[in-house]
Amino acid sequence: MTNRLTEAERQARGSLDGRVAFASAAVAMAAGLIVLLDRIGLPEQGAKWLAILVVAGALALIGLLLRAARISTFYVAARAVPASWSGLAIAGAMAGMGLIFLPPLPPGLSGVALLAGVAAGLAGLGLLSAPMLRKSGAFSVADLLSARFPALPARLCIVALAACVCALAALAGLSEAMRLLAAQMRLSPGVAAGLSGVVLLLTLVPGGLRGLSWGAATAGGLLFAALAAPILLLAGQDIALPAPWIGSPEAWAHASERLGAWGGLGAWGGLGVSGFGWLAVPIALGLAAFAPVLALSTTTRDRAGAQYAVAAGAVWLLLIGFAAAMTLALGAIGLDVALIGQRPDRLADVFYRASADGFLTICGQHVGGPAPARAACAGVPGFAGALRAGDVSATLTFLTFGLADTQALGGAWRAMTLAGWYGASLALAAAGLQGVATAIGHDLLYRIRDRAVITSRRLATTRLALVASTLLICAAVLRFDPDPRLLLAGSLMLCATGLAPLLMLSFWTRAGSLESVLAIVAGLGAATFVTRSLLAEGAPLAECMGAGTLAGAVAGVAVGVIASLRPGVDRTHGALFRDRLLSAGADALTPDKGA
Repeated sequence: MTNRLTEAERQARGSLDGRVAFASAAVAMAAGLIVLLDRIGLPEQGAKWLAILVVAGALALIGLLLRAARISTFYVAARAVPASWSGLAIAGAMAGMGLIFLPPLPPGLSGVALLAGVAAGLAGLGLLSAPMLRKSGAFSVADLLSARFPALPARLCIVALAACVCALAALAGLSEAMRLLAAQMRLSPGVAAGLSGVVLLLTLVPGGLRGLSWGAATAGGLLFAALAAPILLLAGQDIALPAPWIGSPEAWAHASERLGAWGGLGAWGGLGVSGFGWLAVPIALGLAAFAPVLALSTTTRDRAGAQYAVAAGAVWLLLIGFAAAMTLALGAIGLDVALIGQRPDRLADVFYRASADGFLTICGQHVGGPAPARAACAGVPGFAGALRAGDVSATLTFLTFGLADTQALGGAWRAMTLAGWYGASLALAAAGLQGVATAIGHDLLYRIRDRAVITSRRLATTRLALVASTLLICAAVLRFDPDPRLLLAGSLMLCATGLAPLLMLSFWTRAGSLESVLAIVAGLGAATFVTRSLLAEGAPLAECMGAGTLAGAVAGVAVGVIASLRPGVDRTHGALFRDRLLSAGADALTPDKGA
């Protein structure tokens, strides 16, 4: 495959760029309209509704405009997404993952270990798994591993494992999106699930992975713009930005101290044997084999494009993370300016509402008005009538959305942050749903059951699987109200103990289908045993899952290698797969019909 586009590819790229530019311009104009309406008196709740409708309409519009009628377009976006935009899509989906783990972190999870695991996972994703998947020409990580371990039992185990990974990720993203709407919009779970489900269906069913790629890129760009725009606006007002190198170190130190006291940065402990080894390494393994994100790397033109996409995604994630940190710091400083030294019964109504909702404490209590605030502070020893630094505490969720309130920027910026967060959560859910549908419609029904089926029937089957999966996942979230952190941790755990060992064994030429099944069973079994044993001893859940994941990954690889040392093993298929995957040139595997 050459790096130069053909004339037909240029025309297709131009048509695609035009439709995406139209959708992006519509989103930008709608955002500007919300800011303008806020300036002339639009109520904050109205601005929130407009922002949610903008992001929902943008994702649905992209899906409808980028509808796919070909196999390669639906499953891999025709391999025509530029690496920079594919990277933004990866960042959009991963931002949805990061928002789920917004501090304070659960007991046993070190923040430094989390950052180290994400950095190492991105390195593994960009250097190994993403270029490996794109080089193979496969449509998914399950498609790649099934080609390496082709026996029916191995294929069934691999497809089932990949589907479970993607289903848990979709549940986590949808659950977070619904919780966001419930907390910020006062929507009932049924209405939130209905709205989110319709948006997901309109994004995925017409366009498949192409709709997902451009929709996730839009969500990532919107989140970054919503976080960065208020910071730039405040910088233009000569406000000292709390940043260690490009702003005011004194303001950053003050903000860090306040965030640490409120459980934000204070939860980011140092590295230790348990904090690093049992947590950072499993996170890295799970992220390097994370099927929903890996699928976004298949949309690039070639192997190098997949690497550039992950690198671009890392840069976008760094920018989003920096903007989020600045938002939290500015929110903490603004909250001190607005509350410290004030009488508890003479605060702005927005702070009483935030306290009543559980996002802000005044004198150690959640108060809903001036009288409860005065009564709460009257019982605090040494209180002299004015709020002190120790009398106020806020969650990081409030600071993320409350920058507009603490810095008096207006409700439009709060609304746009809400829209960006909601879009990133939907991007994660959409990536998971697309992975489930691909596992069912392509990896299972086509690859295993009926290779002679016509293209239209394949697409219809996968779209039907998308609809059914969306309905089931919405029903599951409504019925069980699961914890998105636990769901996402479970998804990463399955990746690290099941998919990651198989990716390593792919290059071990003696490993065959039997070894792959034994590796999956050993990995999942060891992870379950270690996790349950540590839980019985009273260890924190995060530490238990980290240790279990690490034990499962080691057990999977070890059992696969040991089993492959038996006499009479045929190394022909493994050697051929390895040589074709490491060779220069185009896709290593036989192209799929319709691709």
